[in-house]
Amino acid sequence: MDTITKHIQIILFLGALWGIFEATAGHVLHLLPYGISGMIMFPIGFYFMYYAYLHTGHERAIIMTGFIAGTIKLTGFLLPTKTPMSVLNPAMAIVLESLIVFGFIKIFRTKAKLVETIGLGFAWIIAFTLMQGILIKPDDGLYMQPVLFLLAALCISAIISGSIIYLFLKKQDFAPFKPSLSKQTYAVPVITLQTAVILEIVTSMIF
Repeated sequence: MDTITKHIQIILFLGALWGIFEATAGHVLHLLPYGISGMIMFPIGFYFMYYAYLHTGHERAIIMTGFIAGTIKLTGFLLPTKTPMSVLNPAMAIVLESLIVFGFIKIFRTKAKLVETIGLGFAWIIAFTLMQGILIKPDDGLYMQPVLFLLAALCISAIISGSIIYLFLKKQDFAPFKPSLSKQTYAVPVITLQTAVILEIVTSMIF
């Protein structure tokens, strides 16, 4: 198997796995109060993007993995009950995550201190809030909350998500789940991608 083919399979597989998490845990967590879903789902997204970088050796794999997961979210356009903004909001958030993590890995690679991962958490939640307030403008966005509540939510989200990412980077050798990527064919990422799309459509009709 040539290197390019292997890298494509890795990116498809990890992007689809991320899509599965977004279609399941992501939908459930969005039912919780403002900011909670982001502080959990951002580290999960980081996990898949990090492994894409680790297994390919290229920072661009981070962005490509994000585009795969974000594209899965766009299947919501197939559902008549979904508004364009309700579909674009999570898809653009995923792409935004990939851009921020791309910059983070570009600077720190696999070594980062706690203050730096918390800084990553701040970069993500602030960028997401600005994106909502300037571009998406959902009816129940975090940007609409009172200033003190907003500041508290930003700080809590950044600290928790940044701390989770820091612990993962420090203890990644003991990660409970490591995606197996050594002996794949295209069947594995394609089936995983199909599963992610089906789950996204089904759960979007429920939540």
